[in-house]
Amino acid sequence: MKRFFKGIAKWLGGIVGSVISFILIIVLLPYAASLAERYLPDISGGRIADSIVLSERLQGSARLETTMAEQTGVITHEVNDILGRTVTTTTIHYEYEASFGIDLRNVDFSFSGSQIHFLLPSIECLNDSLTALAVEQEGSFDRRVRPDAEKIEDIKEQKRLELRAEYLTGEKLDDLRANSEQAIRDTIAAWLSETNDRYTYTFQWADQPAP
Repeated sequence: MKRFFKGIAKWLGGIVGSVISFILIIVLLPYAASLAERYLPDISGGRIADSIVLSERLQGSARLETTMAEQTGVITHEVNDILGRTVTTTTIHYEYEASFGIDLRNVDFSFSGSQIHFLLPSIECLNDSLTALAVEQEGSFDRRVRPDAEKIEDIKEQKRLELRAEYLTGEKLDDLRANSEQAIRDTIAAWLSETNDRYTYTFQWADQPAP
């Protein structure tokens, strides 16, 4: 009889233990998932799939245009004699057009939960040009001192390089970076639009010190 009641008690104890374990699993599962997401973000199946998508898209892409720039201005070129007096003046009215962006193939990224951190390459000038809208020359008509067509092209080329460098420094570079970050957000969101995850993005530029 004792064995019978002992068997019943053991059977009931097993059922109670199973029920308690089941309840604990239900109660603790959300916390376990949260901890796994926090401390083991990179082993998530969804993250792995998204990482593969990003890697393939980035490597299969090229340079992403993020900013178009356009401005007009005037170049004044003077030729002086040995006494410093202006002999002839050439005035060039110009229009400068340029596009800037980044090479997506050089973008690195990492996941941290629902956040993607991007390490971005330097901003590049993808294409630019300087067009002469009008050319005016005053002063001596002596061909030995007056700039010819070839010299005018040299003047335009020098100005084009100056303007390009101007966009790639200072406040204009800050604007280019801000535009590029937004363009990447939009591009990545489109690539991952078929997933159920919603990510936030952080950016670090390779040519800037880490925060």
